[in-house]
Amino acid sequence: INNEAKYIKKNNSQILKSFKFIISICSIIIFPVGAALFSSSYFVHDRGFQASVVTTVGALVGMIPAGMILLTSSVLAVSVIRLSRKKVLVNEMYCIETLARVDVLCLDKTGTLTADCMNVHEVINLNTNDDKIMTNATSEAVGDYVQGVQPVACKQFVPFSSETKWSGGAFANGKTYIMGAAEFVFSDKEKYPEIYEKINQITETVRILVLGSSDLPVDANAIPEDLHPMALILIKDKLRDNVCETVDYFKEQGVTLKVISGDSVKTVRNIALDTGIEGADQAVDMTTVKTDEELEEVAERCNVFGRVTPAQKKKLVLALKKNGHKVAMTGDGVNDVLALKEADCSVSMASGSEAARNVSQLVLVNNDFAAMPHVVAEGRRTINNIERSSSLYLVKTMYSIALAVFFMFSPLSYPFQPIQLSLISTMTVALPSFVLALQPNKNIVRGNFTYNIISRAAPAAICVILSIITTALLSGVLGISQEQLSTMAVTITSFVCLLLIVRLSIPFNALRAAMMAVSVTGVVIAFSFFHNFFSLVPLEFPSLMLLLGLCAVSAVVFNLLYNVADHYIEKSKRLSAVFRKK
Repeated sequence: INNEAKYIKKNNSQILKSFKFIISICSIIIFPVGAALFSSSYFVHDRGFQASVVTTVGALVGMIPAGMILLTSSVLAVSVIRLSRKKVLVNEMYCIETLARVDVLCLDKTGTLTADCMNVHEVINLNTNDDKIMTNATSEAVGDYVQGVQPVACKQFVPFSSETKWSGGAFANGKTYIMGAAEFVFSDKEKYPEIYEKINQITETVRILVLGSSDLPVDANAIPEDLHPMALILIKDKLRDNVCETVDYFKEQGVTLKVISGDSVKTVRNIALDTGIEGADQAVDMTTVKTDEELEEVAERCNVFGRVTPAQKKKLVLALKKNGHKVAMTGDGVNDVLALKEADCSVSMASGSEAARNVSQLVLVNNDFAAMPHVVAEGRRTINNIERSSSLYLVKTMYSIALAVFFMFSPLSYPFQPIQLSLISTMTVALPSFVLALQPNKNIVRGNFTYNIISRAAPAAICVILSIITTALLSGVLGISQEQLSTMAVTITSFVCLLLIVRLSIPFNALRAAMMAVSVTGVVIAFSFFHNFFSLVPLEFPSLMLLLGLCAVSAVVFNLLYNVADHYIEKSKRLSAVFRKK
């Protein structure tokens, strides 16, 4: 199992894929547009080397969504710190996002739904006496049950295997004893009817082991043929505290819960019923599933699986992923490793095996399944806030590319200087984005991340582009100089970006209001007291009237476009929710 799990799993983060896509597009565009803009300025319009370089640098700086990756890394780092306070160890930052997107959560019964400790509930004799039964217990639970009984030395031992479901040994009294699952130890039901009659009479939520003896030596590859049934050992699983509330939480959030366990179907079904897992009455015995086609069918149709081998656990996860689900897997044993490795998000308990912890992206340090809602809530806050803040960075990228192409063919120079873009970036992008990214947000994550951030950024970018192009086209008629054009461009851009911040900040709270006040004040102070530093000039009357008119029109057009974009974003989210449900 460990050898099969030794491969590098690709990151399944939609945020990371989205940013890689955006950066790839910018990288493809930035070089030819920059070269063309410099050539136009230097060779065609003969503006001189220094002026051409400044113009080109101003355009290229705007095209780069600087700070977007830093913002994401910072927000995720804060999430890691917050989760550590909830006793959750994050091995991979982007798994916080992945867990918030999952629609199927696969649960291992033992150690996840039930506590680590188990107790022997009862021992049912099968044609033997108590003394003989009590001398053969090897598991910790049975050992606790028979404390004080003199043990018999074991000469040869076969350890428990997830594949065989039994363990046994040859002892100093000349006997071989086998203990494990009835379906595997006494697989011939017609030969041992009394065992299955007793099992069928047991109605409690218990784990049932059978104990058998033989005069033949033990063999790791086969059970002795003359195995004599001695007893049924009923081990009681204890449900974890608050597990029912955690299950209810995921059900309310539209996440399908599937219990995948190596225990008997009856035991798993009863535990699933106790915890409120939907579809528990239709539990599947995976020993009856022979083909991959059957496995894929039951993986989608059923929610509770018993007698699952490690290989089948992996296949169940793969089948769910094949059907378009985002799958999370929780487990604590070596038999869960393959499924944990294959899942979109893997979660293990700290008390579990080292192999399970090593392949898991999240480790619950307190072994508390009830911590899972906190991880989901943190993931939602992270995704929704990064989505909200990233649109601010894309506005600058979108209008910079469009304006660079326009001014490539215009007799006027590109209107922005690098120092002016620094003002816009600081007051209307950097500060607001970090404040918005750290705000509470428990909305369910839906829709495509790339589509959502582009849709929210497009209205502001369109208004900036149209306003500056209009100013450039009217500059000759109204006698607007290059310096005034640059000042108007900075003013319009700052105004539209502040409009976007207002829409992204709704509903306002004290922190968002303070952030908005700081951004507006910063822009006003820069224009009033540091205009020379930012290469801003006083506007003449025609330029001022045009600026006021463009700002008024931009405010109306922006809100109309933003409402349309918001409508389609919500529509896409509803469609994704319907698709997920189907």
